[in-house]
Order: sequence, then C-alpha cells, then structure tokens
Amino acid sequence: MSLRTLETIDRRVKVYPEGLRIRIVWTDPYDGRRRQARRTGADAALEAIREIVRQLDAPVPTADNRQRTVDDLLDWYLDPRSRVKVWSLSYEQRQQSFVRTWLRPMLGHLRCADLTHHHMRAVIHAARDKGLVEESLQSIAATCSGVVKAGYDGSFLEPEQNPAANIYSRQTVSTVGQTYGYVDPETLPAHSKIAELADHMGGRWEPWLGLQVLMAAYTGLRYGELAALTGERVNLRSGGIDVVEAWDSKAGVLTPPKWRRQRTTVIPTFLQEPLAARLDQVDGGLLFPHVDSGVRGSSSFHATRFGPARATLDWPRRPDGRYRWTWHTLRHVFCTWALASRPEGLGLEVADVSYFAGHHSPSFTYERYVGRRDGALSRAALATADWTPEGGPA
Repeated sequence: MSLRTLETIDRRVKVYPEGLRIRIVWTDPYDGRRRQARRTGADAALEAIREIVRQLDAPVPTADNRQRTVDDLLDWYLDPRSRVKVWSLSYEQRQQSFVRTWLRPMLGHLRCADLTHHHMRAVIHAARDKGLVEESLQSIAATCSGVVKAGYDGSFLEPEQNPAANIYSRQTVSTVGQTYGYVDPETLPAHSKIAELADHMGGRWEPWLGLQVLMAAYTGLRYGELAALTGERVNLRSGGIDVVEAWDSKAGVLTPPKWRRQRTTVIPTFLQEPLAARLDQVDGGLLFPHVDSGVRGSSSFHATRFGPARATLDWPRRPDGRYRWTWHTLRHVFCTWALASRPEGLGLEVADVSYFAGHHSPSFTYERYVGRRDGALSRAALATADWTPEGGPA
C-alpha cells in the first residue's frame, strides 16, 4: 500500500513519512487538541487510521453524563478518545480485564452522581479478599484513579467528587532498611532452576538459547541488549562485554541502552568457554538471532520460546495466575548473586554491580537489592565487646 493511498482515506487524518515509520496526525473533536501516532509499515498505519476515523465519528460526551451510570463511564474510560496517550495493547487488555472483573460488576449499576470513594474502596477490599497480591491491588487502584480522571474530563463526575481518594493502602509490613521495591533473594529461582531452563531451551530449540539464558542470569544484560549483542562487542581477553546498543522491539530499531548509558559488563569465568565457541560460529554477527536470521523481537521470543519453556517446566504462579518469575527475573538473579557475600555470591561493591547492570544510580541498586542480613545483633555485640565510652578497650 502506497503513502498516497493512506493520504486519501480521510481528509481529517494526515500522514507523513519518517524513514521506515509513518507519522499520523489528527485533531480530536472533543477537546480540539492535535494528536499524533507513529506506526511502522503501511499495513500498521492503515489499521491505526481506521481506528482513528472510528473515534472521530463516535459521539462526544455531554454535560448530562452525571445522571448516567458508571457502566457508561467505564465505556468512556475504555474509549481511546478519553485519553491523550495511546495505550499499548498489553496495557489496554489489562485495563479491560480489571473493568470486566472488578469495576463493572460492583459499580456498574450506580449513577455517576452517587459514586463515592467508599464504593471504590470496596472493590479493592474484594480483590484483596480473593487473594490478589499487593502489586495487582495497586494496579486496580490505579485503574480506579484513571476512571475518575476520565469521569472529570467527560463530565460524568462533579468537580467536588473525589471517588479515588485514599482507596488503597498497603497491608504488607516491610523490614526496616528495605524499600517497597526490594527484591528478596529467597523469592528468586535457584541456580539449579536456571540451569534447568538453559538445558531445556537449548535442547528443544536453537542450541544457543541455553547460553542466552545463562547470559541473562549472570551478566546483567537486558533482553533488548542480548538481542542486539554481536560478537564484535565481546572481549574474552579482558573478560568484558561492551553494551552500546539495544533492540527496541516496539519500534523495530536499534537504540542506545536504557538511560542512554553505555557500559561494560563482566563475563563470568564459567561462561567464557561456551561463549568462545559461540563467537566462532557467528564470526562477529548476532549471538542470539532469530532462527530465520535477523534480530528476534521480545514478543516472538516470549511467545515461541520462553513462554512455552516455563510452562513445560511448571514455574510457580501467583494467586492471580501470573507467573512469579519472568525473563526480567534473571536480571534480579545477577544483581543479588553479584552482591551476595562469598561463597554464595561474588561479594562485589554496590557501585560495581550498579555499573554492570546499567542502573541509573548506585542508590537504586542499594535500595532494590541490599537488605538487612540475619545476625545483626551478633555482629554488633562482637564489635562492641572490647569498646568503652572512653574510647579504649574494655
């Protein structure tokens, strides 16, 4: 399909080529704002334009919406015209699931004018009683807040209404010195589980997949960085990997690493021999390509390789059905392993691990992975055994 064909679909929608991508521009009739979206390829652009035209032809909410039901408000919340930012497909599906499972059955019958924070708090309590983890409860609360914002924008709610106020409070208790995002090593897969995953993926599909699993767990490379990694970036003599680019699966292009920071990460000694063998095979090319050559995107990798592997290996699930361990969990394994004291880990400094992992600051690494160790009282007692207030030995 040519660009000229896309330009003639609807005069309210303008298209502009930007290299391999196509920029789509239109004006929202609801608020008069100029919107834009970018798609790669003519087919994807055509699908986006058709959706935009559907939005342009849809009716706009009116001031009488306060007398309508919350069901109508939820329909408006899921309508793409109710928001400025374009939702990703996975995020949209998650919002639809929350609305269908929790908000619509409990709140759909109410008038918008009668909606209060007590009603929305009841949704959170019901989800908690069903055994959902705190992360899921926080996501549902965020959806409630998004619905309220859409209600204000669409005149479904009065300005003085505040149904999203204080609807969520965490019920868990953390240890002093550990932040909410702290990664407990006890919740991560054991090294034997990682070896099992590597053996399974390398034996069932491409043999280099086993090495890719081990690289993710013991070098700290993100998936996009592994997907873009070439033999030219690996230096076995120095024992380092230069991380200078990553693959953006959504855009389909190479980009700088996260935070736009290049770095060099470590190659553990036990990986040097299999990595050397792989380097001889690729001759400077991609270490972990798609089976048909080229870069393998994350969606293809998860759908055809990692997803079936963890299902076969029966990885543990959360109460809400989601897997407890993800591919990104392997990065958590690297950070906790590198920070752990010997002989369980490498005993590296926080600043070194932060650099190897490509974090934006060592403080993030510390808060995320360094927790209180057992035996604090014993260590303190030993340290003060021969000390007196006068500064000398006891």
